[in-house]
Amino acid sequence: MGATTKFTIAFLTLTVLVILGALVVQASQGPTFRAADYANMNECIQNIPTEWVRGSLEYDGAETSCFYTHRPDQR
Repeated sequence: MGATTKFTIAFLTLTVLVILGALVVQASQGPTFRAADYANMNECIQNIPTEWVRGSLEYDGAETSCFYTHRPDQR
């Protein structure tokens, strides 16, 4: 293996590690939400973080989680 090949492999590996590190940092910041932490549907919907605007992927996912977790036929 030549010096150029080793450099290319090292550069690509470092690039992948930097990108993964940035993704981990980004994912660990900001609000979190667990639908099971709330007693009923209304309380669950009201406690979706305000940073997540209606229609965003985060908000829609949290709302779906509330509906699934607190659906009436669950009991």
